[in-house]
Amino acid sequence: LSAKFRFVMASAEELAPPCLNLKALQDALNTKFMGRSVLHREVTSSTMDDAAYEAAHTAPAGTMVVAEQQTAPQASTKGRTWDSSTGKNLLFTVLTREPDDRRLLLAIMTPLAMVKAIRMEGVNAWCKWPNDVWIGNSKVGGMIVRVPRQEDGSIAGDAQSVGVGINVNEGFPEAEQQ
Repeated sequence: LSAKFRFVMASAEELAPPCLNLKALQDALNTKFMGRSVLHREVTSSTMDDAAYEAAHTAPAGTMVVAEQQTAPQASTKGRTWDSSTGKNLLFTVLTREPDDRRLLLAIMTPLAMVKAIRMEGVNAWCKWPNDVWIGNSKVGGMIVRVPRQEDGSIAGDAQSVGVGINVNEGFPEAEQQ
């Protein structure tokens, strides 16, 4: 990992929990609002659930919920979960408030941004559409976009949650079928 990435994500041996250096993360961001408000959870059921709660309580766009561990992480496929060892990986959800005509871009741009970030570290990652990030034959990350809906299926409010999980300090999981 590059020096920039290394100081943001410290190993468990280097730093007692929380392992994520939030100040370094915010200092490294070159954004106007994305990630300027960061809510850290050592343990949570799901950063997606936390972001939905924050959205309902008027959290600003760009709010990021970061966790060291998720006990009930969400996955894009029903019945699957995103497993991750405590303090080893990047687990976060970003709250966005995009207009209807730009919401689809979140699902397209997020996995591409994940691949680009990993490639900037000198690793040849690739995207398996619609939402997985792979290195070789191993899935190393994924993303999910959720838009809250009312009972009739209509969109509820203006918030979307973009959840991301990336293996950083953990070995690759067993290769999944491509």
